[in-house]
Amino acid sequence: MVEIKQHYLACLAQASYTIISEDQAFVIDPRRDISEYTDELYDLKLSLAGVMVTHLHADFISGVKELADWGSAPLFAGKNAHVEYDHTAVSDGSSITFGRARIDFLETPGHTPGDISALLFDLDKSETDPVAIFTGDTLFNGAVGRPDLLASFGFDRRDLANMLYESLYNKILKLPNHVVVYPGHGEGSLCGKSLAEGTITTIGEQKKNNYALQAMNKEHFFYLIKDQPKAPKYFVMNATMNKQGVCALATTLDKVPALSLESFQQLINEEDVFILDTRDGSDFADGFIPNSVNVSLDGQFAVWAGILVDPDKKIVIVADESEEEESIIRLSRVGLENIVGYLDGGFDSWKQHGMLVDNYTRIRAKNAQKYIESSEVGAVIDLRNMSKISKEGRIKDALHVDLLEVSENLEHLVVDRKKKLLLFCSVGFQSPMAISMLRKMGHTNLVDIEGGMYAWKNAGGEII
Repeated sequence: MVEIKQHYLACLAQASYTIISEDQAFVIDPRRDISEYTDELYDLKLSLAGVMVTHLHADFISGVKELADWGSAPLFAGKNAHVEYDHTAVSDGSSITFGRARIDFLETPGHTPGDISALLFDLDKSETDPVAIFTGDTLFNGAVGRPDLLASFGFDRRDLANMLYESLYNKILKLPNHVVVYPGHGEGSLCGKSLAEGTITTIGEQKKNNYALQAMNKEHFFYLIKDQPKAPKYFVMNATMNKQGVCALATTLDKVPALSLESFQQLINEEDVFILDTRDGSDFADGFIPNSVNVSLDGQFAVWAGILVDPDKKIVIVADESEEEESIIRLSRVGLENIVGYLDGGFDSWKQHGMLVDNYTRIRAKNAQKYIESSEVGAVIDLRNMSKISKEGRIKDALHVDLLEVSENLEHLVVDRKKKLLLFCSVGFQSPMAISMLRKMGHTNLVDIEGGMYAWKNAGGEII
């Protein structure tokens, strides 16, 4: 018997997997904090047969090395990934058997040159007919891996796109339709464009529904996968760290101290410090430490922290009490480990001591239309990406500024800066981030539509 367990991490839109057969387990693409896997193995009394990394991840830090060390297990990586820590390099024809399961490794380059997929056989059912494939970032539900991320490392995206085509059309799509596909990411990941809802699919379903698998030829495929979303800067840092290997997470956790108010004040007066507030966006709007940036633990925290936090600066955290360690772990998931401390007692401590507090205005969606029509508003700013806009509709006359580029692009908008700028996103998670970043840059006439487009729709707002 073979059992597959998916570990899905919403804040990264990332999936890892434990394959269990008899008293052994095999883990694919573990995240930075490995306790979920070690606890599972301990509770089920399983030994670790092996650990696999499908490729050098750019969007999160892998825990593959720490988990392999913990379980004294072999670590498998593609021969062309060229990781710099101890591992078993695999290619087409390599395999591992544990219990009544067998994994055949497939080289599936394209997203990166070293991508590998894992083809799973349940030996109680068949030695030749696979039951599942774990595709990493080569094939997603509704999309495929982007071939442009390693351009900054000197790889030609056209060459990688050609590899991706060959991997998909001449290897993966030749599998039987019933084979279950377990991808490395779900909707919201920036490792591909327009990923569909759902993180488990089949080869047959992807042949019918995946836009990138409808190509008439290779040139058509290249056309279908162009126009990928902008890649965050932290992707290069993460890929480099994953190539080299990282220390155990406990090492990072142990070195982050609680800061007294006095120590915290001294730190934030330094130029190379980034103040990160991880509280709920509504709480942040009501009051926050000047020059702090909000990325709430609710939602895709790790992704947006990776995008917005400067990795070259010292990070100090303002969090709800009991959420400090969670904030540190989630930052570590995207390689942000230059954390010099967190404010003991959080924002309440700051406020209770009478320190200067900043805030900004939020308005209810039901009142937004009248507000927009008033003479106070100079422009309405839509922070959503184009995929969201096409799905959810638009507010008339709203100007589009993707949150990925809001700091740069807002400067080029021709608007009356003496009037209010009204900002909104999909559900209210992203707008506090944008407003906090812009306030730090000196923009003060900023107003947030509470609940974003979701609230606007529910309030009967006009959509075009």
